[in-house]
Amino acid sequence: MILLEEFQRVLQQSGGRLVGEGYYGVWAGYPYTAYVEKLRSPGEVSFDFRLEGPIQQPLFQELRRMLPKGCRLSAQAGFHYRILCKGRALQNCGESLAAILDAFTRDLSRARIVPPERCPLCRQGGCDAYADLDGYAAVHRDCVEVMTRNYRAQAEMKGRNGSYFTGYLGALLGGLLVSLLILGALALGLRAAWFGYSLLPVGAWFGYKLCRGRMNRGAVVCSGLVSVWYLMLMEQALFYIQVHLRYDIWPSVFATFLLYWETKRVGEFVSDLWIPVLCLVMGLWICWRQTGGYAGAERKTVNHIRATLCGRAS
Repeated sequence: MILLEEFQRVLQQSGGRLVGEGYYGVWAGYPYTAYVEKLRSPGEVSFDFRLEGPIQQPLFQELRRMLPKGCRLSAQAGFHYRILCKGRALQNCGESLAAILDAFTRDLSRARIVPPERCPLCRQGGCDAYADLDGYAAVHRDCVEVMTRNYRAQAEMKGRNGSYFTGYLGALLGGLLVSLLILGALALGLRAAWFGYSLLPVGAWFGYKLCRGRMNRGAVVCSGLVSVWYLMLMEQALFYIQVHLRYDIWPSVFATFLLYWETKRVGEFVSDLWIPVLCLVMGLWICWRQTGGYAGAERKTVNHIRATLCGRAS
């Protein structure tokens, strides 16, 4: 027996279909999620079953003993059970995947251990479909459709709620706090404080979020503008401190501002700011991931559930 060929036959027999990295099907009334663990011959495959309740320890041990060499049954959290099958060992003993799944589901049925029959969304019976909601299990098609619509409505609402004005004020406060910390660290002679510039956009982003700014890509733009503003202000502050220490005077801020741009050459400007600018870019990338990461993960999860939705045979 070639395991991966047998695996394909099992999928065809049980109506299995590929969604993402998993194969979803139903064997003898038991929904499963299957994975190819090792693609190269002889290969390894696994089948995950979600059950209504736990398999009692005596039966669990018996099921483990009844599996042929090369197969291992393991218990996962939330009444999930996995059968891992190794191709080389199964080749030697001549067992087929179909026979293994038949014996496993038959023993579960005799022990009256069944898959969940209540929809995990509404907790009611009479399910008419299957979907991957913490394991492939019975659901109501309408419940999944409503969940999808609700997610889309919530995503649109999040994009409309909030205020750019209050968010910008929050970004200014967050950036100011981080800027003062960076200046304090530089004043103490900590050269590694330059890398604190990567926290400047993050501080501005969190300030924007705490002050109920509109959480879309505008949050990243606002954080970037605030970060560049504080970067230039800190550069002026450091130059002011240098003038004070060198000449032992307290010049006007306007005078040092003009002096800065009159004395700084392009090469000196680039040499002074390339590390802070690089750190700012790193911080902005973190903000970009923060803004889109959670929404992207939720969207991916909902889309995955929707993709695994399949009608249930009556």
